[in-house]
Amino acid sequence: MSIINFILQLATIILALAGAYFAANTSYLMIRKTDLKVIRAKAFLHHSFIRDNWMLLFIGCFLFLVNAIIHFDELLGLFIVEDNSHLLQDILLLGILTCSVIAQYKWFRLLTLSTAKAGRFLFR
Repeated sequence: MSIINFILQLATIILALAGAYFAANTSYLMIRKTDLKVIRAKAFLHHSFIRDNWMLLFIGCFLFLVNAIIHFDELLGLFIVEDNSHLLQDILLLGILTCSVIAQYKWFRLLTLSTAKAGRFLFR
């Protein structure tokens, strides 16, 4: 295994663990400690929060599309050398995971701020 593959796999594991933490903690905060009216007001009245979430979703979907094209190319053997395709797929999956974790972190911050400091908002 090359050093690049090792670094990509390690980064993927770390991001996956961070994403699992943010998702679990956000779910707990959403169910137990947060008034849903406060979340709606904070999340959907701030243009930057909506823009950031839609941009992360767009980038993640685009990376997923490129990954699917690489898989399709592997089936047909048209453009990409097989050795390079696995590295590209690892990089694309890391990018998709990164977009997901960033979005989860933004929701986590929104909920922790709404429970800790109801009057202040981070994403301006």
